[in-house]
Amino acid sequence: MFLRKFVNKDNESKERILEHKMHISQSNPAPVFDLSDCRLSQLPSGVYIMCKVYRKDRLILSNNLFNKIPNNESNRVEDLRNLKYLNFSFNRLTKITSKISFLIELEELHLNSNKLKALPESLSQLKNLKVIDLNDNCFESFPSVLTQIRSLNVIRIRNNDKVKQLPLNLVHLKNLVVLEIDTTVGDLNETSEEESKVEMSGKDDDSDNETYAYEVKINTNKAPSSEEKKKKLLECEKQLQDDISTQQSLLSASEMKKKVLLSELYSEQMNVAKDLEMLQLKKVQNKASLIKTLCLLENHSNNLINYLNRWEARRLQQKSILDEIEENHKRLQKSQVSLKKNAVVKAMQHCLQDSADDRTMQLLLKNKEANQEMVREQLLREQTLQKEAFEMLQRERDQQHRFISNQIKLIEKGLLALTQAEMQRKSHNLDAIMTNVCEQRTYLASCLAQLLKEKENRESVIHNFVENLEEERSAMIDRSENNDFWLLEYQRAMNDESLENQLRIVGVEDENVQQILIDCGEQILPYMHLFAAPNVTFDRLLQMNEKELIALGIDSYDIAQMITQAVQKREKVLLPSAPPCDDDDEAAPSAPPLIKYWYQVECVICLNNEVSI
Repeated sequence: MFLRKFVNKDNESKERILEHKMHISQSNPAPVFDLSDCRLSQLPSGVYIMCKVYRKDRLILSNNLFNKIPNNESNRVEDLRNLKYLNFSFNRLTKITSKISFLIELEELHLNSNKLKALPESLSQLKNLKVIDLNDNCFESFPSVLTQIRSLNVIRIRNNDKVKQLPLNLVHLKNLVVLEIDTTVGDLNETSEEESKVEMSGKDDDSDNETYAYEVKINTNKAPSSEEKKKKLLECEKQLQDDISTQQSLLSASEMKKKVLLSELYSEQMNVAKDLEMLQLKKVQNKASLIKTLCLLENHSNNLINYLNRWEARRLQQKSILDEIEENHKRLQKSQVSLKKNAVVKAMQHCLQDSADDRTMQLLLKNKEANQEMVREQLLREQTLQKEAFEMLQRERDQQHRFISNQIKLIEKGLLALTQAEMQRKSHNLDAIMTNVCEQRTYLASCLAQLLKEKENRESVIHNFVENLEEERSAMIDRSENNDFWLLEYQRAMNDESLENQLRIVGVEDENVQQILIDCGEQILPYMHLFAAPNVTFDRLLQMNEKELIALGIDSYDIAQMITQAVQKREKVLLPSAPPCDDDDEAAPSAPPLIKYWYQVECVICLNNEVSI
């Protein structure tokens, strides 16, 4: 967990550093685009084109994780034609793309501290290249393509262990000033007539002034004598050994300084990351406050615009009133010429205006009466529906009506059974027993007619009771109670209803589910409708836990736990205590199997083939 947090924090700091450097590179007027020390394995899209647009001629991508020089649709090397300085040091480069030949203006190329083994031949097309740094790579031999770049001034190829000999063509580089190589590399060509003279140069191209560079010069004079040559070679060898020991001590000291510098750089980088994080946080806070201020300003401006709109509307209204007054004044001035004629015309206009106003008023009154009539009819329809719902609830609550309905259903089932038996006997030609069946049918039909009559009587009694309540409602004075009368009566009837009847009215048909809800008590009343769904059965409740009950719609964990306990209690009641009987011990029936015949069942009243029971 700690490692994950550290990695996430490292990724966030890397993204912040990359964003900061991208912003600095774009806003800084200097011709440098620096994305070093960002731990990039892929270059962000558009970097090359930004170098072209912002006219940056120096691109620094050192201390990253590149395996190759990026060249894709979002970053094409062709966009770096005007680049003069390119730094890919301290990466993981294994090869150089052949499209580097498009960098025709390139003067310095730094590829040190990578994993390069060879250079492409297209590098020879860089006619303006002056400095190339190939230190700390994996070259197996001196790259021959360098001898074809006649504009080179500085070549650095130290710490490449497999480079043991320099090519002879190196002498053709007339502009070469500095060649940095290891001390183990041999002469240019020992058998040539032109000898190489290696001199120690005291110049230091690095920032620490701790390394030495070898300056190569070609001496075209005649060779000295053998003794002088041996003497000079011995002196040079001794001087080289002294320089090697001095260089080793300097290298060790430089390594120590490098470690100290790296630690300081790391601490500085962490401080910069913290500062960036604080700046980002402050930026977010400023952004939030700015957004809040903008929202307040927007609301204020909206209020101001609304106020100005109202003021403009009031001004226009006043202007129209003033214009009307002015027109009336002008009209009065003109009317003084012919006062009688204008008075008659004015009187006629008033009469016409009054008649038009009367017609308009009558039309408005008719529309108002029509609207009132529509509202009255709608209220009457709603009250009628409420009254019918209340009457239906009374029928469902009435035990005598319920008893009669159940008896009617039993008689209808009995008549259906007699019809089925009669059809079977007809198919088996049993005419002798038909008389008994007809008597039973006659008796059940008479019972059915009597029960239907009693049902109608009971429904009429309930209807009379509802009509009496309607008369009481009509006699009420308070209009608000009069409008909600049937709703209040329905709610009062539901509150007086027992929990079992309420469950039956809601639609909970499973007896086990009804018993579970009855055991839970009145706390389950707000959630009764959730158990009326057909998929909520006793078997499903056995498989549900408290979380599933809460997902069903019960918003209280205590009630869900109460329901779970009631389900477990009901399961214990229904679980048989005796062991299951063994069906194998029972004797198989000796009678032949029942032969089933197809037949249609007809109604006992209208003798239709289809029955809806």
